Amino acid sequence: MRLIRWISLLAMAATLVIGLPTAQAAPVAQQGTGQICVLAFSDINSDGVYTAPDEELASGVTFWLSNETGRLGTYTTDGSSEPYCFGNLAVGQYTVQARPDPTKLKGEATTPGQWVVPVASGAQYDIAYGMPANAQPQAELAAPSSTSSSGMSPVGRIVLGLLGAGVLGAAGYLAYTILRRARSA
Repeated sequence: MRLIRWISLLAMAATLVIGLPTAQAAPVAQQGTGQICVLAFSDINSDGVYTAPDEELASGVTFWLSNETGRLGTYTTDGSSEPYCFGNLAVGQYTVQARPDPTKLKGEATTPGQWVVPVASGAQYDIAYGMPANAQPQAELAAPSSTSSSGMSPVGRIVLGLLGAGVLGAAGYLAYTILRRARSA
């Protein structure tokens, strides 16, 4: 099961890396700034690519825009007035996260839920978040957990690791002492 999870994460990472070059650059009126435009869509063919007008816009997805200083803005899609553009962004690196409404999420998203966008002067970057079209409704979106799949918190894993290192160190010292006494006898 863990292998499948790792393969899934690697596939999502590959999709993110492959997906970044598809961001389209278009001129923006004000020099020295750029913009990031977002939309969510119902991905009918589950290919992760928005093809208008075949695929409808989706509502209830909240996009968060942030950079190294923190969150800069949010926008929740309504399914009719997208794409929405976060405009007048200074040149730099931004992170966009998409979070669907748990009551509207139907299965796994067909695109990554996070993008890192290097905004250049005068450029527009388009991001499309794909929602599954024909999956069963999901009752609840799982919140990020501070425990691993083994049920142990990160602090517990650190303590256990330190304890294990201490036991190995003590065993090594004991073996060294026994061998040294054996040589001197």
